Parts: sequence; structure tokens; C-alpha cells
Amino acid sequence: MATKRSDMNDAAQLMTIEEAADYLRFHPSTVYRLARQGAIPAVKVGKQWRIHRGTLDDWVQQEIRKSQ
Repeated sequence: MATKRSDMNDAAQLMTIEEAADYLRFHPSTVYRLARQGAIPAVKVGKQWRIHRGTLDDWVQQEIRKSQ
């Protein structure tokens, strides 16, 4: 039972390009371009992109460290 809850939590952490753009305060086309280029951690599921919130948070922190 714990595994199913964990899986559900992971699924809830997946964001669409639009949700990730809102979260980052970027334009959706910018997030889409970064995903296509492999510059942002994203996976393509069928024809749609998904971005895991925790992985995105880690990426943002890494980008901040790079710029300092």
C-alpha cells in the first residue's frame, strides 16, 4: 500500500510545460525550448513533456550555484 501512495505522490509532482512555466515564471515557449534542447530536466511522454517538481527544484539550485 505504501508503494501506491508513493507512486501517487510522484505522479502529483509531475508538471506540464505550462505548469512548470507558471512555477518558474517563464513563458511556456521558453520552457518548451529548454526541454527540447535538454537544458532543463524533462521527459517526453508520447507527445507531451513532463517535468518532475523536485528535479526542477534541484536544477534551479544548480543553475543558481553556476551563476555565483
